[in-house]
Amino acid sequence: MHALAAPGIDHEIYPMPMFVTFTVTDPAVSARWYEAAGFVVLATLPGPDGPDSVVHLRRLRYQDLLLVEGDPAPGVQVCLACGEDDLDVRADVLRRHLADNGVAGTVAGPRNTAWYTRDLVVTDPDGYQNAGQCSGLQAG
Repeated sequence: MHALAAPGIDHEIYPMPMFVTFTVTDPAVSARWYEAAGFVVLATLPGPDGPDSVVHLRRLRYQDLLLVEGDPAPGVQVCLACGEDDLDVRADVLRRHLADNGVAGTVAGPRNTAWYTRDLVVTDPDGYQNAGQCSGLQAG
């Protein structure tokens, strides 16, 4: 599957004022999910048994995720600014990723809101909910 990357992903290493860490069942499976959502893998660290146990991903500057192998803690929601992303295209890519790979997760939207944003809410294989929001980009 060809992931649809967000435009202008910065690969520079810089101090992060804040980032999100998700404990996930399988970092490789979760990393592929987030790649379909437009993130790129910046770094991986193998665990003691060999497979990657830590994956560092980035979508836009200061939109970094750290995936760490462990017991998931679903119920967490992260909101991301979508920038120039076309949320209809992003939703289609994610839906194809789910169908083509038999991966758990959901895609809801995108939908226009009363406060003039266009929202896409996705839930990853471990139950983490990510809400993408584009301000002033409502379609029709």
